[in-house]
Amino acid sequence: MKKIIYLSFLSILLGSCSPLTIDSNASGSQLIKNNTKFRINLPEDHRTGYTWQLNDDYDKSILDHTNTVWEGNSNGVFFYFTSSKKGTTTLNFKSRKHDNINALKSITIEVFEH
Repeated sequence: MKKIIYLSFLSILLGSCSPLTIDSNASGSQLIKNNTKFRINLPEDHRTGYTWQLNDDYDKSILDHTNTVWEGNSNGVFFYFTSSKKGTTTLNFKSRKHDNINALKSITIEVFEH
């Protein structure tokens, strides 16, 4: 009985862990294990009218974009991904308001087998 309780507690604990956060200001390729959930945080203040958007030009066979969540003016926006297979792709983001582009950001992700 103790073993069942311990395993249940361990699965809840591991299942509730937040995904790995990639530093959006880091240089070089970001190394991610295959089948890993991760997120990229970009600063976004809705009072300016500018919002970050993910370009659709990355390799979707390597990464699965699962969600985008705005966490408020102080936390910005989180882009959630899961790595699907080994390979390298670049995520391109743009901060825009209507047709005006305020900033560009590129992050290269390299997925490796564990």
